[in-house]
Parts: sequence; structure tokens; C-alpha cells
Amino acid sequence: VRIKSAGRFGHLHYIDMALCAEHSPDENGQEVLTIGRTLADTPLRSIDEICRVLAEAARGVDAAHRAGVLHRDLKPANILLLPVSRRALVTDFGLAAPQLAPLATDETSPTQTVTVAFTDGDGKLVGTPCFMPPEQAWGKQLRRASDVYGLGATLYALLCGQAPYQSKD
Repeated sequence: VRIKSAGRFGHLHYIDMALCAEHSPDENGQEVLTIGRTLADTPLRSIDEICRVLAEAARGVDAAHRAGVLHRDLKPANILLLPVSRRALVTDFGLAAPQLAPLATDETSPTQTVTVAFTDGDGKLVGTPCFMPPEQAWGKQLRRASDVYGLGATLYALLCGQAPYQSKD
């Protein structure tokens, strides 16, 4: 999702993002604004559409990586699908972490290892276990490949109808 601005208002932080919606005609021909829905809430039409949507999401994740941010919680519920164009938008960077070193630049190779700083400091594991890469579950340093794992787990869920790992309790 395109970020318009971000900053701090007193001690609170904010992010102003684009509205994820499109205009479309209703059954009476009137233009209505329809909000995008997550992949978890939207049936995709074919395997081709699943692959196209995940490729778009991967480009969005790459853009975040090039801006120096790892998402850390990629899953169907964090990818929106616009209702008319059926474009995918990555959202919910609430668990995102800045990269430590090396810093990502426009010239950074997508296959280069990049580590992240953890600012949580409370020893709690954050993320969605069914979509979480093993290194995140084990509390180890994350890399770009960690987000790629989340995209792969999302692809698995869209193709198979369930997350790659299921809770036992």
C-alpha cells in the first residue's frame, strides 16, 4: 500500500496510507466505492490469478526491502486485493523491522543477505506461527529470505486452502 506520509504527533507515530478502494458500477449503473479485501477473504479465480497476485505482492515486498524494511508477518490476511483491477497490495507493517546491515539501496541484490534489528526487547515472539519462517520462530536474525518464506507460505495456503502448518491445540 502506498504511503503518503509518516511521522510523529507528540509521542504517537502515524502512517498516512492510500485508501485501498476502487470505483465500480453497481447493478443500477451507479458508481460505488468498493474497499479492497484481503486474500484471506477473497476467493481467487484461477491458479493463474493466484500466481499473478503473489508476483505482485512479491514486488511490493521487494520495494519494502529496498526501502530498508522487513515485513515479518506475510500471510493472506496482510495482502489486499483491489475489487476491480484485482491488483495486490501488501499491508499491515505493524511488525515490520528496520534492516541493520548492510543497508538496502536501489542497487542491493534481491538475493543479498540482510539482517534486521529487533527492538521488541521483551523476549516475546511476534508474528503468525502458521506462516512464520523457522528462523523467526527460533528467535534468530531475519533476512529478506524470511519474508520470501512468508510469501511461499501464502502461496501454499492459496493453492491448498490451508496454512502450511496447523496448530495442534
